[in-house]
Amino acid sequence: MPYVDINRYTGVWYEIARYSHSFQEGCVGSKATYTLRDDGNISVLNECYDETFDGKIRSAKGKAWVVDKETNARLKVSFFWPFAGDYWIVDLAKNYEYAAIGHPTRKYLWILSRTFFGGAMSYLGGFIALPDDQQRDNPGAGAGSRSSRGL
Repeated sequence: MPYVDINRYTGVWYEIARYSHSFQEGCVGSKATYTLRDDGNISVLNECYDETFDGKIRSAKGKAWVVDKETNARLKVSFFWPFAGDYWIVDLAKNYEYAAIGHPTRKYLWILSRTFFGGAMSYLGGFIALPDDQQRDNPGAGAGSRSSRGL
């Protein structure tokens, strides 16, 4: 990523696909809200429905901070101090409508959209090559994720 304008990046992002991992097990309809704080860091609020869209809303609050000031594309995020994880913005649409978030180990990947679904799947289709054993016929279920909808 050449450069991320953090002010433009903040706001609400809807998850349209992700690699499966334990800390989001059972989550559907995931969204993240990023808010710039007075100290320059970012407040993070992750929310999802538990198991179904009728399920209880689960949430996690945390904070993120930029670690690569040259690009603003590499951040750390912490939900439980002193533990923090890498949050790398590996691709971002010029209009800030879609983003891909990764990790240096490639163990984690999220595809995010500013809007619930919409044209996101056409972007995803040209964005990531899924292994043959993934559910290509189920929009939003790429890379081991569950189908997501906006909250």
